[in-house]
Amino acid sequence: MVKYIKAIFTIVVLSSAMFAQTANAKLAGVVTSADGTPLVGANVFVEGSNLGAATDELGRYFILNVPVGNYSVRAEYIGYKSYVESNVKASVGFTTTVDFAMDVASVAGEEVNVVRERKLVNTNATNTTRVVSKELIDNFAVRGVGNIVNLQAGVVNGYFRGSRSGDNKYLIDGVPVKDLFGGGNFVGQVSQEALQEVSVQAGGASSEYGGANGGVINLTTKSGGNDWNFGVNAITALGSDTPSTEKDKLYSDGYQTLNIDVGGPIADNLRMYASYTNTQFLGSLSSGYRVRGTVTPCATQAECEALDNVMAVQEIVRNNTDGNVQSSTLSPELNTTTYLGYSDYRRVWGPKTHDDSETNRFVGNLVYSAGSLKLKLGVQSSEGVNRGSSNSTQIYNTGRTGSGSYNENSFNLAYLNINYAINPLSYVKVTLSNQAYETETSNERHGTDLAAYGVRSTDLPDQASVANGSLNMSNIDPYYFWRRNGLGNASAQLVGLLGQSSFGYQYSSYYKRNTDTNTLSVDYTNQIGYNELKMGASVENHEISFYSNPNPERITYNFNLLDKDGDGTISSTEYSDANVTPADWEFSTLKDSYVTNLGYDIYGNEWNGTYNETDHMLAPGEPEQTRAYLQNKFELKDVVVQLGLAYETFDSGAMAPDSDGDGKGDADGYDQLYFTSLRLNRDGDENGNYAWRAVPKETDLQPRIGIAFPISDRAVFRANYGKYWQPVELSNLYVSDTEISSNFLLGNFTTTGNAALKPERSTQYEIGVEQMVGMNAAIKLEGFYKESKDYLFLENRNNAQISTLGSESLSQFQWAQYKNGDFLVSQGVTASFEMRRVNGLLAQINYTLSESRGTGSTGSSNYYVSYLEGEYPKTLSLLSYDQTHTANAVIDYRSEAMTGITKDSGFNMIVKYGSGTRYTPMQMGSQVFGNTRPATPDGPLNSSIGPSYFNVDLRVDKKVNIGSSSVNMYVSIANLLNTDQELGHWSTSGMVDDDGWIGSESGQAWVSNWLGSYPDVPAENLYNDLIGGSGRFGAPRTVRLGLNYNF
Repeated sequence: MVKYIKAIFTIVVLSSAMFAQTANAKLAGVVTSADGTPLVGANVFVEGSNLGAATDELGRYFILNVPVGNYSVRAEYIGYKSYVESNVKASVGFTTTVDFAMDVASVAGEEVNVVRERKLVNTNATNTTRVVSKELIDNFAVRGVGNIVNLQAGVVNGYFRGSRSGDNKYLIDGVPVKDLFGGGNFVGQVSQEALQEVSVQAGGASSEYGGANGGVINLTTKSGGNDWNFGVNAITALGSDTPSTEKDKLYSDGYQTLNIDVGGPIADNLRMYASYTNTQFLGSLSSGYRVRGTVTPCATQAECEALDNVMAVQEIVRNNTDGNVQSSTLSPELNTTTYLGYSDYRRVWGPKTHDDSETNRFVGNLVYSAGSLKLKLGVQSSEGVNRGSSNSTQIYNTGRTGSGSYNENSFNLAYLNINYAINPLSYVKVTLSNQAYETETSNERHGTDLAAYGVRSTDLPDQASVANGSLNMSNIDPYYFWRRNGLGNASAQLVGLLGQSSFGYQYSSYYKRNTDTNTLSVDYTNQIGYNELKMGASVENHEISFYSNPNPERITYNFNLLDKDGDGTISSTEYSDANVTPADWEFSTLKDSYVTNLGYDIYGNEWNGTYNETDHMLAPGEPEQTRAYLQNKFELKDVVVQLGLAYETFDSGAMAPDSDGDGKGDADGYDQLYFTSLRLNRDGDENGNYAWRAVPKETDLQPRIGIAFPISDRAVFRANYGKYWQPVELSNLYVSDTEISSNFLLGNFTTTGNAALKPERSTQYEIGVEQMVGMNAAIKLEGFYKESKDYLFLENRNNAQISTLGSESLSQFQWAQYKNGDFLVSQGVTASFEMRRVNGLLAQINYTLSESRGTGSTGSSNYYVSYLEGEYPKTLSLLSYDQTHTANAVIDYRSEAMTGITKDSGFNMIVKYGSGTRYTPMQMGSQVFGNTRPATPDGPLNSSIGPSYFNVDLRVDKKVNIGSSSVNMYVSIANLLNTDQELGHWSTSGMVDDDGWIGSESGQAWVSNWLGSYPDVPAENLYNDLIGGSGRFGAPRTVRLGLNYNF
């Protein structure tokens, strides 16, 4: 199927160069004379387009398939004045009502122009939808789609009405961009400058939308207009980009962005838009401090002791004839002794080192209209490079290049949409899209050369200088100071520097993933009187491959265990002495490294078309989602009823053991697993029992009902009900043979995925009321209730058995696996106040009161329960992301002055408050020395509340018009009040920078003992520095300067 859709997509794209808007709106209304008599045959059309309709015998008109945007709508009738209503806003999924009461013209050609006020109450919507317009998007003091979405009512720190974080689904120009494997959404390629509108449904989505138990977010990008427009937007961060010991200094995160966009008409019926954005980032900022120091290689101990502010000196003895030997006791003459001096230990603030990134993004489209045919071709892409800090405890020589992680990623989306109007009241839409995501994370120095990870260098820049004490090691290979091949760098803790890595730490993991998605959908819309009938079907095919080796250093370590003579090769004798074949040794080494693979074999070779048990070659995952829906929306002046029914299927194509012999894999099959020569045997036992088979396809029928009662054009009451589902994160569903072999045969406590996982389901209810207050404001209230079941959780298989020699050698084995079983309940109330712009001031304020309970906050919440073989929660407890009170305010002011300094100036202020999320209080204990075992709860699950937060962001701008062009200068200040934003806290104390242990009796005894062994080392400070951590605080005040030029 994947190949089939790719072929169709290629043919269509090659035969057509453009296509139309995917997510559109509708205009409707009634045209009457001044006395209320319907005018039959009046013409109503959207100016600057070919969109229009004629009124029927009741004076009604409907204009379907209207692209998102602001328009002027004209009504004409012979003998009557023409009426033009401007500033009519069309938004995704909404019916915008525009009525005309026309007067008889006294003179031919008379025209009445009306500027429409922004509508605050939408009387025909059956669920709550928040729409953020281009005006606000351009003026926001915050940047990024996620930050804009988080400002909406019902959204609490990215969680929609109590759903888990991965439950949301984004669509860009109507194309779904859900990352089924990772649980997120691919939205990073769309810059803020390219957005036309953001539409947020916190719940209650209609039958048109599937695959999400949380929110549905529609992003609409800009398209070219009737006139050419060119714009440049440049932003740069102000402040120091050098870390220092001054906390209150203004620091820069090195943020710089340059956006260039252009759009306009190429021909009468052809328009284009293109946006390019380059964004660079130096390093994240934190109100918390980071610890830094200097480590200096020395030829002699005296040289290191003479360093300024030296805190410790470490002797390093290395045998440079054999990288696998730290030092030789039999032949000490082969050893070389050097020293490391640790000095200048300090707390610093400023940008995080080796945390930079650069991203290039592009959004482009061509729109073509010809009579009944509308076409749009859209392309979006992003390419990024990110470097990650080497390690939280790597406080020495942090700026050394190549020490940390290096990530390259790309995302490309192409979508084709064909709209054809069958008649003025019906049209069909066909959409094809292809998206491809690639990511690779490695050691910056070694990249894909996994055999080089962990190899200790035996080279010094000047060996002879060691003897005479003039060693110059300014360019020394950091790997020289590793203990031995595959075992990491020298530990600074050996000289009393608690928890700190030494010179030479290197990032030591490797991961790559490729995901291709092809989507084909067909939708039909027909307006039949007051009924809007919709039906459609879609299919999504995915191809997922990944390869992960979290411990490639193990290759080096195991190699040198066999290489007894240290000659750099493993001879046949050395293999024989170890009683292992070369193939089995290599396989076992990678298994011991906990390699996982899909679409690759255990060695990282790409899928060759044939499953192979010997090297665990697995085909890529090819999940398929299909859905069909039927929906009718009945719209009268006094009531709106929307009825929908959706049918969805999900087929992962994954395999699991067949426990009952029905030819289908199932969850119970995991109770008996068979292995041969350290490899998973998918053929089961000698009789074919428990052989691996494809799991069955999952199906679901989902009714949805929505109703709205427009009390007047100023008030509406609504309610809705619906059933929803979504696939689990596929990273927990696709399980590689290697992963199972590693988890079972190495004996460590691990967690394993499950190919038999079913989709997660929810039932949602909502009621709401909206009421205008005066002429320019509205109050909106909603209540919601949601029950979710079959959510991912972790549970032990207590009766499982494994065998390496067939059914006669089965042995009991307990292991933890992801299953369906968590149950969640969320409920709450949201209240919003919206005021359209009055005297230059616009305001949007919302408040969410919510409670989220369940048997687990995440799929891995029960990790320690499984580890301790305890009982799983059966009652509903507050969830860790539950936050009782959340409030947001957006205040936007645009000066109405016609002259003077305040002309064309304004500001945008965003205020956010949260009462704090939940955590489980734990009994007192060290979070440094006791973190390898679960702490003992000191109260009910998630019964304590973490720190609240309050934040203010501000943007001030001033526009200057220069002929037909304009320049807008602005300053954005994040965290205006420079408050310490506490992001985390210790469950033993409830504090962010103190776990409470160091002040306890046992903590003080440890300090005394430590000082007895290392009198020159400030033990208490070292401990607190490990606890405090900059990662537990948000960014301090940051200032960015921007310049926007348009003509």
